[in-house]
Amino acid sequence: MRIPRAEVIAAWGLSLQGMVGSFRFYPNRTIVSGLTGRTVATKAYATNNAVSVSGWAAGALSTLRVGQWLTIGAQLLRITEAAAVADANGRVTVRFEPALRADFAAGTAVEFARPFGVFRLAITDSPAYTLDPDRVADFGTIEAREVV
Repeated sequence: MRIPRAEVIAAWGLSLQGMVGSFRFYPNRTIVSGLTGRTVATKAYATNNAVSVSGWAAGALSTLRVGQWLTIGAQLLRITEAAAVADANGRVTVRFEPALRADFAAGTAVEFARPFGVFRLAITDSPAYTLDPDRVADFGTIEAREVV
């Protein structure tokens, strides 16, 4: 990475104030979805690994795939299993990892089109870069934890 870009990233890291600030992380996706308007069908409880999601027509293909990302609330989840077809009520049961960390009311939005998670740095120091012999900036590994 070039030094001017590294300076911008370093300033962003400083703006987080170590483990105080948070940021949205949007994962790289190989499975892209255009699904919108989906919601949690019935209350979803913390520690559950599955939810009923509404918003399909009865009997419609879900188009969900194993490995696909989704967001409920601000928690980033990955599908481990999903029904191929919506039930008679237009609902699809979706299984995922990790387990929910909070309760979510029926009607909570489920994001498939641009999933994200909210994270904070896992270290107290702001990330800094070093320059390799070719003067290319390198941050190494930046560790973050999901905000719970």
